[in-house]
Formats: sequence, C-alpha cells, structure tokens
Amino acid sequence: MRKVSIKYNPYLVTTEVTIDGQLPKPNSQLKVGNFRLQDWVDDLPKILCDEYRDSNFEIMFIGTQADFDDVKAAFASFKKPINISFKFEKKADVPDVEKDVKSIFEEIQHGPVESLRDPKIIQTFEKAENTLFDINVVATMSAGKSTLINALLGQQLMPAANLPTTATIVRIIDTDTESKKFSAVAFDKSNNIVEKIDTVTLDDMKRLNANSKVSIIELKGKIPFVASSGMKLVLVDTPGPNNSRDERHREMTIRMLKNSDKSLVLYVMNAQQLGVDDEKKFLDIVCESMGKKGKQSRERYIFVVNKMDDFDFEDQDVSDVEKALDDVKKNLEGRRILDPNIFPVSSRVALHKRIGRTDKSPFPDFRDKTKEYSVMHFENYYRYSHLPQIVRSRIDKMKEIATDDELVEIHTGIVSVEQAICLYINKYARTMKIRDLVESFNAKLKEIAVNAHLEEAIRTDKKAKIELEKQIDEIRKNISSAKNAHSLSEAISKMDFTTKPEEALENCFRKILGKIDRILAENATGRVTKDEADKLCKNIDKSSKDLLIQLKIEVEDIFKESYEQTVDNVLRGYEKYLSALNLQSNRSSLNIDALSLVSGSLADLSQIMRENTTVEIEQGIKTETVEGGFFRKTMHYLTLGLINKYKSIRVPYDKFVDYVDMQAVSDDYFTPLREELKKAGDNLKKELKEASYRLREDLQKELKKIDEILEKKLKALEETKNIQQLTSVEIEFKERNLRWLENIQERINNLVKF
Repeated sequence: MRKVSIKYNPYLVTTEVTIDGQLPKPNSQLKVGNFRLQDWVDDLPKILCDEYRDSNFEIMFIGTQADFDDVKAAFASFKKPINISFKFEKKADVPDVEKDVKSIFEEIQHGPVESLRDPKIIQTFEKAENTLFDINVVATMSAGKSTLINALLGQQLMPAANLPTTATIVRIIDTDTESKKFSAVAFDKSNNIVEKIDTVTLDDMKRLNANSKVSIIELKGKIPFVASSGMKLVLVDTPGPNNSRDERHREMTIRMLKNSDKSLVLYVMNAQQLGVDDEKKFLDIVCESMGKKGKQSRERYIFVVNKMDDFDFEDQDVSDVEKALDDVKKNLEGRRILDPNIFPVSSRVALHKRIGRTDKSPFPDFRDKTKEYSVMHFENYYRYSHLPQIVRSRIDKMKEIATDDELVEIHTGIVSVEQAICLYINKYARTMKIRDLVESFNAKLKEIAVNAHLEEAIRTDKKAKIELEKQIDEIRKNISSAKNAHSLSEAISKMDFTTKPEEALENCFRKILGKIDRILAENATGRVTKDEADKLCKNIDKSSKDLLIQLKIEVEDIFKESYEQTVDNVLRGYEKYLSALNLQSNRSSLNIDALSLVSGSLADLSQIMRENTTVEIEQGIKTETVEGGFFRKTMHYLTLGLINKYKSIRVPYDKFVDYVDMQAVSDDYFTPLREELKKAGDNLKKELKEASYRLREDLQKELKKIDEILEKKLKALEETKNIQQLTSVEIEFKERNLRWLENIQERINNLVKF
C-alpha cells in the first residue's frame, strides 16, 4: 500500500505532497504549484493510479476540515476500483484563525510599539476586514428570482410577479444591525442620488423600480443567514437578459458571470421553462467560465431549481420530481456544464414560513405533501447538490431540534442553499481575507523588528557600533554607485511586459471572429420573409452586442493581468537590487538588511499600484477608470469604436420585395465590424506597449521615493549608535518591547503557516 502525504495550506495556497516519503517526480502531475486544492483534487485518484500503477493508498491529509472533505469526495466519486484509507491531521479552521487574527490586531493596537498604531496600518486592516462579497442572483423571467431573494431576506422587499419586475440592479448589503428594517438609496445612470428612504417597503421598491430615472438601488440591512458566513455579503439582484433599461446592466451581468472567483452566482431556473434563447446564451458564458478552473468554479455556481412545490400528485407521479431534476442536469451537461450543483427549492413556501404566514396557502399544502411524500424533502437531494458530509450532518442536527414548521422550512431546500453559500465563502473568500489581514501589518512588523534587533546587537556588543558604521557606509556607496543604479534601470527596461498579453489579445480577437462566423452560420439562412428576417436581425443584433461586451471584458482582464504582472516584476527586480546592497558581515549578530528596512513601504507601494487600476465610488456600484492610469485609453477603441457604432441592424425593407437575402444583410453588417475589430486589435497592441512604458517610468519614480525612505532609515540607524548610553530602565523597556514584537511576529506567522 502506497502512503501518500498531502499538506495543503489554504491561506498561502501551498501544497506539499510525498509518496512513501519521497517527492513526486519532476514531471509529475502532483507538482501542483500554487493552485488551489479544489482546482486539481478531482484528478488526484486518477493521477495516483496512473503514475504509481497501484490502487491501494493510505492518504495522510494535513489541513482544514473543509479541504479534507474535498479530498474524500474526490475518491468517493472515482469510478474505478480503489482501496483507500484516510488519516487526518486537523489544522485550525477558518473561523478560529479569523478570531485569532482579530485578537492579535487588537493587542497590537494597545501594545507598547507606537509605530504599529499608524493610521495607515489601521486603515488597511479595516479595509481587509470589511471586504464585501457579492452573491449575484441571475434568472430569466418567471423563474421566481425575486421570491427567492425575499426568502433569503426573510421579508418581502423585492417585487415578485410573473412580470418583468426588475428593471434596475439592486444591491442588498448586509449590516451589523439587529433591526429588520432596510434603508434604500436610489441612483441614476450617472450615479447621482435620486432618492433616499430610511425604512424602505415593498411599495417603495415597486415605485423605485418603475421610475425610469433609477438605474441602481442600494439597500442596507440585516441579511439573516449571513451570521454563519463570516463575511459581509451583498445580494445583487440583476435584471433578466430581456429586461434592462440600462445597457450597462447587461455588461455588468456578463462581467459577473465571467469573473471566476470574485463572486458567487445563484442561477435561478424554472424547470418548466428550460432552454429559452436568452438562458442558452447566459449558460454558454457560465460554461466558458466554469471551464477555466476546477472544483472552485463549479461550486461558484449554485443552480436553484425553483417552484418545486408546484408538483401536484393528483395529476403527476412522484417520480416526476426527480425526473425534473434529471432534465435540468441533462440540460446543463448538454451545454458542457459538468457536475453542476443543483438545488431543488420552493422559495415561495420558505418565504411564507419566514414572514409568519404559515396558516395560508401555499404553506399548509406543502406541509401536507412533505408528510405524505418524502420526495418533497428537498434537502435530501444530495446526488444533485453535492453538499459534503459535514454540511449534511449540520442539516441533520437542525432537523433533530426543529419544530414542525421549521422542519417544513428545511424541506423547502432554502436552508441547503444558504449552507452552500456559507460553505463556498468559508473555503475560498474567507481564507483570502485572512491572508490579506495578516499581510496588512506583517511587513510593518518585520520592518520594526529589524530596527529593534539592530539596537539590541549594539547594546550588547560595543564592537557592533563600528560594524554598523561600516555597513551603512557600504550601503550608501552602493546606492550612489552609477553602475548599481544603471543595472537596476537596465534590468527593468529589459523586462518583457508585452509578449504574453499580445498573444492573449490575438487569441481573444480570434475567438470573437470565430463566434461571429457561428452567428452567420445560424442566421444567414438565405432568402426569408420580411417577418422572419426581422426576427433574425434582432437575434444578430443582440448576439453581436453580447460579443462586443464579452470582448471588452476579456481585453480589460488581459490589460489588468499585464498591469499586475508588470508591477510584480518591477518590485521583484527592486527587491533584488536592495538585497545586493547588503554587506554580508562575519558577525551574525549584526547584518543590516536594506530590504527589510523598507519592507513596509514596499508593501504599501504594491497595494497602491494594485488599487490604481480602478476607483470604486462608495455611493452605488459605478466603477470608473483612473485618469492617467494604466487603462487610460485602453477601452476607448472598444467602447467608442465598436459598441456604440454598432447599435442595431435593420432589415432593408422595400415595398416591392417580399423576401430578404439574409446573407447579404449579414455581410453588410459584419464586414465593417470585422474591419473595425482588426483596427481595434492593432490599436490595443500599440496602447499596450505605450502603457507598459509609462508604467515602468511611474514605478521607477516611486522606487526613487523608497530610496529616500531607505536613506532616512540609515540616518536613524546612525543615531542608534548612541544607544549604549541608555539607562538600565530604558534598556529594560526596549528589551521588553523586542520580546513582545518577536512573540507577535511568531503568532502572526503561525496563523497562516503550518
């Protein structure tokens, strides 16, 4: 039996694998690098069987409970015979680590080191602590999306009817208040406030939704189930694909669907109305997004099959419930959405329970069905939802202590959806939040500790004073050396920042042109009647607009990735330069680390540069490009040159013609579009090079500022030479502070390292 050890750290996203105590071979697929466990764990059983030609394994897993559950699930779903046993060394789960991080931060703020109470550190920590996580609710008309949101809120705020009720985007932001009241602020397309309401009602929401001036509504209040999620959540209600009076909304919805890890998606479906055109297009985007990553991408999409209480067993068979779910699964898998997480739900019944209307239909009827038919216990459909055992056990415990009406609420499936949301956030969003929290003050701690250790070395060794002077002089000589400065500048200028993004742009435009060919094949059907031509033109128009939106989003992502890579490469180059300034002393007790002296400043610069891509305006959700930033001109070629130019396609009506040549119409439409796409691609490549050059210049200016900070640090160290003249009380105070700093550093690092 092969003994496999897997140590996975979700906070640092690191993996250590050994087989019988040996590392995998260099070309092994078990060399997973810095990929999340969920991106490769499904392939783990096959990799082990194929690479080691064995089917008997003992798995020792070191990590969190949630990740261990994923490892077990991967082996449980493996189709070939395999003999497997598990051992588990449990590390602190997310809630415990999060609690410890907050506790240590509080201790730092009340600790003896004044420089750690810097407002910048507090601001950075609080920003990471208050990160919002979006849960986007998407659906086509009549799927019951508004009712589902109301059920999650535990009250009726969203207008619900078989009508196009959502013409705006609504962001529902969780707050710490215990009150059930929600406030509202409505914004127009320009992000100007249209109206504020302290306590919003259903009638207010209907009125705001009907107001053509309103584009976005922001609600703030308590989302009940969020308490167990550990993060501040935002429910985002988006208009359906055919139901938006603001063109930006469709773009925002497509952007959200394509964003692989920044949000979670509740895709609400009506099992009786699968396969409509708009749903097909949205599901194509979902499929493309899910194909980019593994398990995380699958878990990011929660497919809610709503209105499951509509089954009437007087006219239908009980087997129709599972048949409906099988139809949904086949429909999704037919669009290459494999192993989807499907949750049968009756949001209408759940809402009635949560607003206290259990004496009215549909609650009594559904309660009776659950007593007579176990198929109406929607929490039990784990074959479709794929909820892990730890969550199943949690739901079973809820059922054990539930009242009769609470048990019915669980049967509606709404609790299972809420548990799936919390599971995703715990596994992915909260681990990244913890890492960001730790990083927010770890660099500053390191910088302060370096100074404190140097002081201690000088206090305890008189010769250290001479050594300090030598090292400071040597560092200054190296900084002022024209050769040294030139080598840094030359290294930065030689960095390749454009080849990869240029290739990505080529692939992006090639893919769009391929999709255009498919649109032509589907719609350029030769001679058709005027009515049929009108329908085809509308379809071409909508499809081409969606393509241009997708192109815009993909190009933005390419430029953003290039920007971040450029920043990282330049900062790494500068770190090498700083490391080269160090004089390797024979005295291990004293060695000035120039990089550590400015580690906090470098971390600040890295954060500033990353935030320099876009500016988020707090009022509403409008996002604008930073003037003079990396994206200053980038989108001009797409937004102005293409999307606005190709607003619609019209049938060339002629009163003497009964039929229209759709091939000619499509050619007239797409030929100039292809030409504009080529121009846009060329312009974007040119802009990429110019922007990269500007960015390098900006970064080099910023690095010169850090050089100045380093000089100030060196001057401060020179003053440290007089530390030997301190009184015994002052020395004791400094020694106590150093021991406190060392303890804090060790505890901080132990939180995210194991």
